Amino acid sequence: MKAILSIFFLFVTLCVNAQVETAFRDSVKSLFDLMRTADDSEKVLAATKLEALFSEYYEDPSHFDDELDSVPFLGQLSSSDDAVKMLCWNIAFENGALQYHCVMRHRPTKETVAVTVFQDNESDWNHIERKPVRPNDWYGALYYNILSNRYRGKTYYTVLGWDGKDNITNRKVVDVINIQGKSVILGASIFKDDKDRPTNRLIYEYANDVSMALNYDDKEKMIIMDHLAPEDSRFEGQYQFYGPDFSYDALEFKKGEWVLLKDVFAKNRSLNNLPENAKPGDFKD
Repeated sequence: MKAILSIFFLFVTLCVNAQVETAFRDSVKSLFDLMRTADDSEKVLAATKLEALFSEYYEDPSHFDDELDSVPFLGQLSSSDDAVKMLCWNIAFENGALQYHCVMRHRPTKETVAVTVFQDNESDWNHIERKPVRPNDWYGALYYNILSNRYRGKTYYTVLGWDGKDNITNRKVVDVINIQGKSVILGASIFKDDKDRPTNRLIYEYANDVSMALNYDDKEKMIIMDHLAPEDSRFEGQYQFYGPDFSYDALEFKKGEWVLLKDVFAKNRSLNNLPENAKPGDFKD
């Protein structure tokens, strides 16, 4: 009889948990529907409610690994060591502007979870390359990948993101997240710009009618990216004329720094007798 009761209570418990999970997912979907269809002020209100909903749910350590399925327009990122997870989305306003949202969770200890809400303050990107950024004063971007690298006992979490700046240019960013206990800060001088100067993050701007490839390549063990250049040297510094020039640069993680390697496949292209517009996938080992 005891066995039957135990099975019954287990069944009831599983059903209650399933209902909670379903209710949570339905609430998330409902808020995403509002963010796509409502007016601007309601979109912002829905996004704020969603941040609060995610924060409350994921502060429970038993929910840390929970993934939401069937939620369109929600990016769910997880570092390769499963220690950092991010929920990323954006809302589009009637004037075409974008506002970005990110809710990150990590484990300061095995028993606890810290949830950090990034607040898009529409920072001027011209002044963020060489300074740390706190999540409550975030520049705003849609992160689409998170990497983890270790050096001398420290883990570096690198994020790759996109920003639809305006109707003229787009941007991509490579940034690093520093975690100390519950504290989260973006940026560290582990990058160097094209003039070999230390910088806290890398930003690439290009015309909005072209696309820029920038992502981690598991085979090459590097971040591979299109090299950007103006279509004519007269337009140097005018990013609405910038786009890929069919060469590739890379970032390789060495001794706690991301090292920029220019035109990484030039030698390979020559050895394989490939045309100038050959892509990494065309190269042989």
